[in-house]
Amino acid sequence: MDELVQWLHVRLADDEAHARKDLWAADKATPGRWRARYGTNVAHSWVETESTPVLRLDATEHEADALLVARFQPEAVRKRAEEKLREVDAKRQLLAAYTQVAASDINEWEYANGYANALGMAVRLAALPYARRPGYQASWRPEAGPTT
Repeated sequence: MDELVQWLHVRLADDEAHARKDLWAADKATPGRWRARYGTNVAHSWVETESTPVLRLDATEHEADALLVARFQPEAVRKRAEEKLREVDAKRQLLAAYTQVAASDINEWEYANGYANALGMAVRLAALPYARRPGYQASWRPEAGPTT
């Protein structure tokens, strides 16, 4: 499990870095509600906020790009980044608590009635969203509980 804890710390550092970049971008972005302008009746697509151009795309095949960019409202990006930073902090607290008792952890359902085992299960579950990233090991997947 030491390897899982170290691996998960790297994933959390990546998440934190991305969230901090998003916060920086939200602070520097043109304020206001963004919207996309595109269609077959215009020569180009663009993103604007209250008639202030933010981004212009000259080729009509970039309609989807304009729409996607406009969906990333600065205030919504800020909220998601702040939530991600809180999530990273919570997972780091979980890892710190688990590290103190990791030697007693057993990844078997029938023994999952102790503090170390419960924290170990929580760490394994916290790693599941990253299971498709390089380095994730199948042995880290939590044991399935008994079926009813």
